[in-house]
Amino acid sequence: MARCYKSKAMRLTDEVLRDIWNNCYPRNCRLPSEETLAVRYNCSRMTMRKILTSLISDGILIKIPGSGTKLHPQLDLPVPPCADNSCCKKIAAVMAAFPDILTIEVNRGIHDYAMQNGISFTLLQNTEGPTLLAQNLKQLDTAVFSGVIGFGTDAACNDQLRMLSEKGFPVVCVDNPVDGSAIPYIGVDNFGGMYSAAAHLLTRSENALYYIGHRMERHSQQERYRGYCAAMTAYGMDEFIPACSITIPVSQTSGKYLDTDQERLLTEAAEKLLANPHPFGVVAECDYIARSILKTAEKMHLVPGKDFFIIGFDDLPQAEKMDLSSVHQPRYELGFEAARLLDQIINGHPVPGESRLLPVTLKLRGSSGRDQ
Repeated sequence: MARCYKSKAMRLTDEVLRDIWNNCYPRNCRLPSEETLAVRYNCSRMTMRKILTSLISDGILIKIPGSGTKLHPQLDLPVPPCADNSCCKKIAAVMAAFPDILTIEVNRGIHDYAMQNGISFTLLQNTEGPTLLAQNLKQLDTAVFSGVIGFGTDAACNDQLRMLSEKGFPVVCVDNPVDGSAIPYIGVDNFGGMYSAAAHLLTRSENALYYIGHRMERHSQQERYRGYCAAMTAYGMDEFIPACSITIPVSQTSGKYLDTDQERLLTEAAEKLLANPHPFGVVAECDYIARSILKTAEKMHLVPGKDFFIIGFDDLPQAEKMDLSSVHQPRYELGFEAARLLDQIINGHPVPGESRLLPVTLKLRGSSGRDQ
């Protein structure tokens, strides 16, 4: 059986993020020096510098010139609002991923709702993959917890969420619904966001527009691609959709956006895309993909907003730094609304099959051109 390999830097990044999430580093204090952190995490100073640079790029940390690094001030990481057993309601969120800026914001929204309403909140997270998390879900003590919020992205976890829901246990899904179930779902308008992005670029020229993304396994990915196809059809470009759709294989190592194998696949796809006659437009499934295209373009001496036009999705912190146009989604509000909906169900007001989509906003920057 093939083993799932992650580089040491990737594994240690997960470990540092877990420690940040668990409040191992005081908010208003500098992190220890690179040398101290390297000793703590048993790695070279060069590896630790690479980890810190990645966390700064993703908006988890900020660099203080001449003073090291500290947590980003906007990251209000969850602290259990009830330190004892006096809380009558305890909710959990389950997530099979390491905490990046997007998931941190969702969980901050859940935490804030819980704190405001006297509810205990626990994050059940497993960075080693969804299989182990599915086992944790299977063993979830429904006598202790009042409800659970699931980031529905994996079949094994979704099966467990579906089983909990069928037993009458309160469950709400965030970001991706569980197919074939009546579990209430809170998401964002992925279709409308991508439609707006694609339509904006289609107004710039009469050329067809490219779409680049991963294999569409998740509902959010499918909706973003559907939004692109709808815009192409509305502008009379539907015949070009198959030729202009670029699918990136899922990494065979960790399956994440951020590992070295995935970066290689992204770079290869970007090089092929950027070889097209200029100028042209492209919408990217997410900002991680758009970032790889911008990095590759820089090596090829191509200028975004002039030689090609690009819009990403998610509006990560580095999007503004890269002058990348992107679709901003309200991640904090997503978590807050999911917690509120779960609380409503716990209080005896079930909403089977309800779906709520929060609006998104197109943030235009230099990568899509500045003359409009």
